[in-house]
Amino acid sequence: MAEDRATTTELKLTGTKAKVLATKPCLGLEDTPDIPCELYPDDKDKKEPPKLFDIEMDSTKTMAALRALRNYAHALEAVTNAADRTAFDSAVAQLAGSVGALAKNADMVAPGASTIAPVAVNALGWLVGTALDQERFDALKAGVTAAGTPRSEVSHPSVAWRRRSVQVCLQ
Repeated sequence: MAEDRATTTELKLTGTKAKVLATKPCLGLEDTPDIPCELYPDDKDKKEPPKLFDIEMDSTKTMAALRALRNYAHALEAVTNAADRTAFDSAVAQLAGSVGALAKNADMVAPGASTIAPVAVNALGWLVGTALDQERFDALKAGVTAAGTPRSEVSHPSVAWRRRSVQVCLQ
């Protein structure tokens, strides 16, 4: 909606001999953070600047919410790419912080959500981390057991061939 309005204003302002007005923050007359610097056409009927949409008025809230979503996405990426338990624990802590920031918006509807959500993420992260540690341990145990067990000659015919050839040479 804001882009449509900006395009319409641009078309009006780029016409031949267009008269242009500016909002007071553009002229340095007022320092109001809720009114942006904006150019608008000088209509004979209206001398007021165009009204902003609600989303334009709440741009700081919108940008904060987008920043929180971006941090959440980066935290999920860090959890996914964690190479060891230390990196995983660090990524889970980052994820818990970003979930807490996102849950602040839900505090109005569900009081305490921003307090409970990070705790739940940490608990889930501990459970998943423990399961991953167990899986790594099982894989290591299986690898050590396989390395300590001699391989049979049936599974490796090249070893059997070498032994036979050595026996033939010795006879």
